[in-house]
Amino acid sequence: GKALLEENKNMPPTPVCIIMEDDASLVDRFNDRLSSLLQQLPRDFHFCTIGYGRPKSAPLVQYSSELAIPTCLWYLTGYILSLQGANYLLSPSSLPVQGPVDS
Repeated sequence: GKALLEENKNMPPTPVCIIMEDDASLVDRFNDRLSSLLQQLPRDFHFCTIGYGRPKSAPLVQYSSELAIPTCLWYLTGYILSLQGANYLLSPSSLPVQGPVDS
């Protein structure tokens, strides 16, 4: 099928928030890289990590030349949460939450 971005290109951008650990260090040109990332994400995304660790044995699923989906996370430095993602996390269908997000 079509990529999500193609299917949803006429949707307006979704409001997002960025959550970072208090000791996170921003990379050079963070604003430019964040802007590029937000343009590449599907308009209907819920959650996107922007800093994480993963086991070397855990593969990445390539989404685009610059985006990949990790199959296992060990910790998070930061993430982007869309309005739809926040609503999902607050909905009864997302419960129960099992374990911390950034263990």
